[in-house]
Amino acid sequence: GLHLHVEDIRALCTESPDTPVLMDHFGFCKGVEDDTNWPALLSLAQFPQVTVKASAQFRVLPSGVASEWPYPTTGPQLRQLLDTFGTRRVVWGSDFPYVSEQCGYERAAAIVDACGAGLSPEERAAVMGGNLSAMFPGGWY
Repeated sequence: GLHLHVEDIRALCTESPDTPVLMDHFGFCKGVEDDTNWPALLSLAQFPQVTVKASAQFRVLPSGVASEWPYPTTGPQLRQLLDTFGTRRVVWGSDFPYVSEQCGYERAAAIVDACGAGLSPEERAAVMGGNLSAMFPGGWY
């Protein structure tokens, strides 16, 4: 889990403040209540170069939670990430090609609207592409 590496990530962020850090798949934290890794992920918000990717929701479900789209933990996780990191430091991702076996790409792309996180139009635009465009201003290649 994240707790095994969070001190190394903090050290990297402190020693290399200009190095962007993108935490994948909600930091692999399983929900907001019972996973001790969740507070560790949120603590990384103190470093302005850390961005979190809200992706692979099906991979980060707590044990015993229904694994049906839009996945019950996605809304609370996404809302807390936005409230803690700010709108400009959260990005959406699909986890393609693995998402094809789970809920499909179309549903994965619609999850920010269906999960109950209550994104404003500005938050949605930022998370669904605006933030990545800003991170990579010259494009992907």
